[in-house]
Amino acid sequence: RWLLSRHNWLWSVLIVSLAFNAGFGTTFGVRSYRHHCRDSRHGEDASLASFHDELNLTPEQDGPMRAAKEKLFEQLDQLDRGVTTERETLGRLLTASETDKAAIASQLDKIASLQRQVQQYVVDHLLEEKELLAPGQHKAFNEIIRRRVCPCGGHGPESAAGHSGGEGACRVP
Repeated sequence: RWLLSRHNWLWSVLIVSLAFNAGFGTTFGVRSYRHHCRDSRHGEDASLASFHDELNLTPEQDGPMRAAKEKLFEQLDQLDRGVTTERETLGRLLTASETDKAAIASQLDKIASLQRQVQQYVVDHLLEEKELLAPGQHKAFNEIIRRRVCPCGGHGPESAAGHSGGEGACRVP
């Protein structure tokens, strides 16, 4: 009987840990992206200005790029509110007098789905920006992606075997 109750306790701790990590990860990701892209002193997109400078955008490209960024922020704000709501529901499920593991698992799936949507929106945004570029700007865009998205700025750590994983998108050839 003691072993069984300890087993249930461990599962409960694991579920709570997963729930908080999932919620925290999404919230942290959205807020980090916003912080990275906005200068809090001026409400301007400081990183965006640097991004635009590096790409040497024309005025015709700058407007659509800024509109796309604003659309992304709106989508991320909406998802952030959704994650908050789903985490509140998860909290109620975890603290209910009767534990419903199926409902908890379903709630974790909902949170994971929202996290996936965050990633998809960001990727869609990057692809939308890439389409606005002239062919000569693609090299600079790829370098920015390597620095901002890929681990270690695009160079990546060496594998455990002591050799690189090849020349993928995040590897500088």
